This record gives sequence, C-alpha cells and structure tokens, in this order.
Amino acid sequence: MVDFITTPTPLSAVLMACALAFIPALLFLHRNVPWMAALNLGILGVWALVCLIAFPANLGVPPQLIVAPWVIFSAARTESSLVVRNIFIACLAGSLLSPAMWKVADIGRVEYRGLIDAPLMLLVHWLIALTALLLGWAVKSRKEAQLAQVMRERERERTLIAAEIHDVLAHSLTLIRMQAAAGMAVPSTANDALTTIHSVAGEGIAEVRSIIHALGSNGISAPESANLDDLFQRFREQGLEITASVADLSTTSPITQLAAYRIITESLTNALKHQRPPISADVTANTDPRGISITCTTHGDSASTSAHGGFGLVGLSERCAALGGTLTHNFAHKHATITAWLPKEQP
Repeated sequence: MVDFITTPTPLSAVLMACALAFIPALLFLHRNVPWMAALNLGILGVWALVCLIAFPANLGVPPQLIVAPWVIFSAARTESSLVVRNIFIACLAGSLLSPAMWKVADIGRVEYRGLIDAPLMLLVHWLIALTALLLGWAVKSRKEAQLAQVMRERERERTLIAAEIHDVLAHSLTLIRMQAAAGMAVPSTANDALTTIHSVAGEGIAEVRSIIHALGSNGISAPESANLDDLFQRFREQGLEITASVADLSTTSPITQLAAYRIITESLTNALKHQRPPISADVTANTDPRGISITCTTHGDSASTSAHGGFGLVGLSERCAALGGTLTHNFAHKHATITAWLPKEQP
C-alpha cells in the first residue's frame, strides 16, 4: 500500500508554507494584478514541484490547482490584452507540469500520463483556463458597458443642464435688453421698463435657483414661473401679437411640461432677437394619448443676417432627443417655424 505522510517532513513544511503564502497572494490579487499574478504563479510552481517530488506520498488533485484559472479570470476582467495574453500562455505552458498530469503506475513509481491520458488531461486543463478567460472577459465587457451607460447618462445630464441654463438666461436677458432699449429710447417709459426688468431678472434668478435645487434632488419639476399665460403676456408687452391655442398640459410629466415651456419660450425669444416689428406668433400645443405636438410660427422681417439657430435650438433638439421626442425648425423669408413632439411620460 502507499504510505501517506503522517509526520512532518521538509517537503510537508514547504507545502504548508506555500499554502499559507497563497492566502495573502490571492487576497491582494486585485490590487496589482500583473505582479500578484506572477507571485501566485510562482508559488504555484514551487508547490507543484514539491508535489512531484513527494509523489506518491500525496495523491489526488489538490484544490491549489484552482489558483491558475483564478489568476486568469482576475487578469481578464481588469487588465490589458498584453498582460492577459502573457498570463494565459504561462498557465497553458505550466499545465504541462501540473501534478494532475502525473499518475502512479505501480506502487512506489510515478510516471507521466500516456499518449491517451495526457492529451485528455491537458485538454481539461486548457478548457478550464479558457473558461476562466472567457468569464473574465464577460465580466470586463459588462463593466465597460455599465461605465459607458453611466458616461452617456452624465453627458445627457450635462446637455440638459446646459440647455436649461441657456434657455433661462437667454430668455431673461433678451427681455431685459429689450426693456432697457425701450427705456433709453423713450425716457417717459423708463420707470415701467425698470419695473419689468426687475420682475424678469427676479424670475430668471428664481429659475436658475430651481435648476441648482433640482441638481441635488431626485427629480425635476417645472419652475413656478413656467406659466404659459404669464409667458405670453410678457412677450405681448414687448410688442408681439400672439395667437395661442394650448391644450391642458397638466396630464404630462413635469419634465415634459418644462420642455414644452422652453420650446415655446425659445421660439418667441428668437422672434424678438432676429425679426423686425411688427412680429406676430401662432402657438399651438395639442395632446394625444402618446404625447404633445407643439408648433410655433413667428412672422416678421429678418432683423439680422446671422442664423436663427445657435445654441438655443441645438440645445432644444438635444433635450427633445434625450426625452424621446423630436424637434425641427425651418426659417423661410418672413416666417420661422419650430415643430416638436414630446412623449407624455418619461421612462
């Protein structure tokens, strides 16, 4: 019969030391995979050599063999392809000298597996290594996909924030500029102009504060000043003739209401900035079970040779796309039209 080790020997001491060394080497593997992988494989090599020397005193397939696929898995899920390739090749080569590749032929004699057993056992080693590699790559791909999704969400949030701040400031500053110009041109209206400037500036500050507050909260809501009737009144005071037919938007989500408000605001603001009086505007907003259809058409001679687009419409287009909607704009001669569709609810 085969005698098993029952008393401490130098070989058993080395095996014990290797077993203990695996503990910190594996625990800190994730800290620095290339160096710790080399350490783990080095310990595994020493341990395998001692096992071969100790045969046939120690038989079976010990659990230490799992170190190699674990190292491959850890490298594949975090490291570059060059590091993974080197570790994978080292493990494949090392499997040729794995203790599992040896067998006890006769009592007291150990030999390498034969032409039939050796390829099969080697195939098992390589399949395990390949499985670890594929699992590591799968984990890495999933993490990269999650990171990409997070980055897309951050970019979407930055786009929405930039568009929101632009819409608030562009609208408020345009009205302030128009009132200041009116007050300078007609001194008798200066007090009324200053009153309007004070009101518009206060509303702009309040809306910027609401944006900042929304950044620290779990949701977004339309600012208190986002009332279309008040909006139309402010623009009428600037000389716009507005014909509006707007359905009840209270059944839609707050972020959809805010987007609709910004679209109408941008259209009317562009009319003040880029068209000459007299300026008229037709605004319609209709709802259906799926969403809101908005059309804003302004009429008036062009007041500048610059494009009507700019960051405002680009930001609105990105905002609509982020919400699952669409926005188109068309400028022809004396007419500027913005058409948008927004879903009622957001996912």
